[in-house]
Amino acid sequence: MDENARKYKELQQRLEEAENKNKEYVLANEKNNIMRILSNRNLPAELSDYISLSEDNEENIRKIDEFENIVKKIVSSEVEKRINGSVPITSKKTNEIMTAKEFNKLSLAKQNELYEKNPELVKRILSQ
Repeated sequence: MDENARKYKELQQRLEEAENKNKEYVLANEKNNIMRILSNRNLPAELSDYISLSEDNEENIRKIDEFENIVKKIVSSEVEKRINGSVPITSKKTNEIMTAKEFNKLSLAKQNELYEKNPELVKRILSQ
């Protein structure tokens, strides 16, 4: 290999290394931007690990918007379930389950609902 070919190959390798370092820098910078945007939207910055990075900032923001909408739908759905669901049945005393006497005062429908949701709890209540 003559001197010019060797120098050319060496320059190509340097150029490739510089391009790779630049790409790493751009992606690290975009990750920081994503983390900042997530924080500004009251989403955990750790979620940036689950958003595939792109060198295009607009594409990253679009992905964050989609991700945020998905998270909001999930949270909203769970909140709605809990709002419309029944209140957990406990006794008046904090951190204690109801007594068998209190359980027997419930309607059969409530007793059945409680049994379907938590049969072990019902067994504990009735074994008191």
